[in-house]
Amino acid sequence: MTTESNASSSTPTKTSYTLRQAAAKLEVSEMYLRKMVKLGKIATAKVQITENVWRHEISEADLSAFKARTSNRSSRNDGRNKFVVYLSHPEEAQLRAQLKALKMTDVEKLLTRANPGKTEKA
Repeated sequence: MTTESNASSSTPTKTSYTLRQAAAKLEVSEMYLRKMVKLGKIATAKVQITENVWRHEISEADLSAFKARTSNRSSRNDGRNKFVVYLSHPEEAQLRAQLKALKMTDVEKLLTRANPGKTEKA
C-alpha cells in the first residue's frame, strides 16, 4: 500500500479515519469535510486502494487539531445560522409588538427580512 501526503500530514496510523468516518465523528457532512481537505484546512494522507484508486485518510492527531481549530463554529447543528429566525408575517408582527411592549426598540430595529421586497400572498 502506497501513501502520498496532502498538506503537511503525518502518515496514517492505526488510528486514522476515512472521510466518512471523520465526518461522522465531527458531526459534519462529508461534503463539508471534502471541501476542507480541498482547501487544505485539514491534513490528510492519500492511501492507495487499488492501482488507480486512492482515498484520503485523516489521522487521529490531525482530526483533533482540526476539531480544536473549528470548535467555536457559529452555526447550529442543523446547518442554519443561529441568528436566523423563521417567522410568518403574523408571527413577525407579534414579535415586534412584544419587543416594543418590553421597550426593546433597539432589538426590534435589528430585525431584518431575508426578502424585504417579497410580500405574503393573501
